[in-house]
Amino acid sequence: MQKQVLPLCSGIRRGDGQSPLENEAVIAVDVTPLLPGGGNGGAKVFVCELLPELGRLAPCWKFVLLTRAESHGELAGLDASNIERLQVLEQSRGVVADSLVFKAWKRLLPYLPTRVKHLVVRMGACLRRRQKRPHGRSLLRESGADLLFCPFGATVYAVPGVPAVSTIHDLQYKSYPQFFAAEEVAHRDYAFVTACREATRLVAISEYTRRSAIHHGKLGEHRIRTIPHRLARRLGDAASGDPSLLLRLGLGGTRYLVYPANFWKHKNHELLLTAFGVAASGALPADVRLVCTGAAGDRCDFLMNAARTMGLQERILFPGYLSTAELAALMRGSLGMVFPSLYEGFGLPVLEAMDAGVPVACSNATSLPEVAAGAAILFDPGSVREIADAILLLATDATVAEDLVRAGRLRAAGYSDTRQMANDYLVCFGEAMSLGRTASQLVGVYADYWVGNELELDVVAPGENVQLRMELVVPDWIPHKSVDVELRVRSGMSHARHIRLRRGESRLWSVPVSDGLLDVCLKPSFVPALCGHGEDPRELTLKLKHCSVRRDDGDGDLLWGESQG
Repeated sequence: MQKQVLPLCSGIRRGDGQSPLENEAVIAVDVTPLLPGGGNGGAKVFVCELLPELGRLAPCWKFVLLTRAESHGELAGLDASNIERLQVLEQSRGVVADSLVFKAWKRLLPYLPTRVKHLVVRMGACLRRRQKRPHGRSLLRESGADLLFCPFGATVYAVPGVPAVSTIHDLQYKSYPQFFAAEEVAHRDYAFVTACREATRLVAISEYTRRSAIHHGKLGEHRIRTIPHRLARRLGDAASGDPSLLLRLGLGGTRYLVYPANFWKHKNHELLLTAFGVAASGALPADVRLVCTGAAGDRCDFLMNAARTMGLQERILFPGYLSTAELAALMRGSLGMVFPSLYEGFGLPVLEAMDAGVPVACSNATSLPEVAAGAAILFDPGSVREIADAILLLATDATVAEDLVRAGRLRAAGYSDTRQMANDYLVCFGEAMSLGRTASQLVGVYADYWVGNELELDVVAPGENVQLRMELVVPDWIPHKSVDVELRVRSGMSHARHIRLRRGESRLWSVPVSDGLLDVCLKPSFVPALCGHGEDPRELTLKLKHCSVRRDDGDGDLLWGESQG
C-alpha cells in the first residue's frame, strides 16, 4: 500500500525551530554539477525528473535552482511559477583543465624572476577564488533560503543556520579508486566527508548505498534514509521517437541486444565485448547484434577499435549519445538488455528496461541484486563465461525471455511512482527544517585540517561565559611570513577579534562568543601547486586542528578535531 501524499506546505517550521512557515518556504537547489548532455549519467535523469514533481507537489514553496553557465539554458525547461534558475557559476574549464594549467605553471615557476613568480601566484589564487568561491553562499542567506538541497551530493553552498539535505548516489571511489585520478578521488572523498558533517539529513538512492555510507562515513542510522529512484516509467512516458531510427542505425529487420551506459571504466564494456565475441563464436545467431549507447570520447574510440580488432565491427554498434525518445525506441525494439556494470549506486536502466517489457540480464554486484530482485538473469561481472551464457539465454530462449518480461513489469511497477519519490523528499525536507538549531556548526575546513580564506560558524550557545576555542597551526614552509585571523560576529558584537600567527607557529585561541553566526576571515592565502609544493590546487592559509564551543560547566559542542578534555 502506498503512503498518502502529504500536504507538506503547512505545519512545517523554519530552521530556527520557532516561527511557522505560513505556507511558504524557499528551497535552494544546487544543480551546479549538472553538465550538458549525458555527462552526469543517471544522476542527471534523477534530478530533471524529481524537480518538476517537487514543484507540483509543493506549489506554495519556491525552488531556486543554483546553476552553472554551461547548463543554465538547458535547464530552462524546468522553469515554473515556483521554480526559477539563478546562475552562480561562470563558464569553467573544469578540474582536468585546471590541473593541466597548474602543472604547466609548476614547470615554469623555477625559471621566473621572484617578483614575477609572486605575481603569478597571486593572480592564480585570485582566479581560483573567482572560479571556486562563487557567491552562492551569501545568496543563500540573502534570499532567505529555508533549506539547501544538494541532489548531486556535495554541500558546496552549505552555510551554518540553514539546514541541508544531501543525496548520496554512490561511493564507487571507495571500491574502485583505480578508476579515478588521484585528484578526483580526493575531491570525491572531500565531498562525501563534508556532506556527512554538514548535511542535516542524508538520502541514499538504494539500501546498498545507505549501508556503504553508514560504514564509510561512520554515520548514525538516523542520519541517512533510503529513497529509491522511482523513475521506471521514464522511457515508457517518452515519445515514440523517429520510427526510422533503427534504419539509420543499420538495425532494420535485425535482432539486437542493448547496453545503455556511458563508457566509464566501471561499466565493464571490455568484458562485455569479450563475452559477446565468445557467444558469437558459439551458438549466438549470426543476425544478433550488440548496441552500446553512450557519448563519444576516447573510451568509445578505444572500444570501437577493440571491436574492429575482434572482427566484430559489423555486429557491435556504437550509435553515440541518444535522446530519451531515441533510447526508448531502441530499447523497445531489442531482444533484451545486458548490464555488466561492476558498480552501481542504484541501476535505473535495469528498471527502465523492465518497464518497457524488455528482458534483462545484469551484474550480481553492489545495488543491482537489490533493484532486480529476482526479475533478471544475474551473472558475475568478472566472468566472461557467465556474461556470454546470459547473452545466449536472452537471444535464444523465448521461454526465459517471456518469464523475465512478466517478472520485470511487476518489479518496475513498484518503482514507477515519481510522485511518491518526490513526496518522500518533501517529507525529508520538512524534517530537516523542523529540527531547528540543536548544535553549533562549522563550515569551511578540509578533511586534512587545511582552511581556505574563511570559516563560517553557527554558535548555539544559550547562557553566558561561552568560549570558542580554536587550535591554529601555521606550517613553517608556507610562502608568507604570517597569517592574519579575524573573527567577525554578524550580530550582537560591536567589534572584531584579531590575531596574527607567524610562520611555524601554533596557538590555542579562546574567544568569548554569544549565540549567533560568526565569520572567521584568514589572509593571505596561497596555492601549493603554484608555489612548488606538490600539485595541490587548493587555496589555503593554515590548519585548524581543533574547534569547539564550551561553557563554564564544561559542556559544549566539539565542531572539529579531537576532544581536548
